[in-house]
Amino acid sequence: MKLFKYDEEKLSYKLLFYGKTHRMVWLLLFVLSLLLYLTFRVGHYFGDVDVSIIPKHQNNTIQYEKELFVIDTLDVFSEKNLVTYLLELNIKFPDIVFSQARYETGNFKSLVFRENSNLFGMKVANSRATTNKGEQHNHAIFDNWQMSVLDYALWQNAYGRKFKTRESYMQYLKDVYAEGTYESINKILLETQSKYPKLKVTYPFRN
Repeated sequence: MKLFKYDEEKLSYKLLFYGKTHRMVWLLLFVLSLLLYLTFRVGHYFGDVDVSIIPKHQNNTIQYEKELFVIDTLDVFSEKNLVTYLLELNIKFPDIVFSQARYETGNFKSLVFRENSNLFGMKVANSRATTNKGEQHNHAIFDNWQMSVLDYALWQNAYGRKFKTRESYMQYLKDVYAEGTYESINKILLETQSKYPKLKVTYPFRN
């Protein structure tokens, strides 16, 4: 069955539809077109994905997390990390400096070390370059223990150039520390040299 409508302007009949068959054909075409469109969109969305990349990406993520864990582990204070850092910074007489740190912190247990990250009993520096961030417990505060070691390196750069030998450096400690302190540090020094022999190194220091 065909249905027409009279167009008064054109003075002719206009075909509206062919009936049920015609509507079914158009409906079928619409459904097919929709399916083709959806197939194309889904294929376009997933077509560039390489499944083999997923395990690789996951492995990279795990490796990245492992690297972060290693970095964090190195940041955590330990005697071995301190030894490594003293050598990396080329600190003068690292075995003596390590022994100083042990003495000043009471074997790394003192309040000033735990709350200020201060390894060497440093006061706030006002006349030299420093990494300290303020004062607490009448001692300098540092962001972390590495910053305390860096500050000691800055102290050596400012005032320690005159110490050309281990003997001169030990004499300095004997002069500045109270009576009995030098002997305590010297005892710790012998333990340090036995436990970490690589700390007792000699450098061609410049004037």
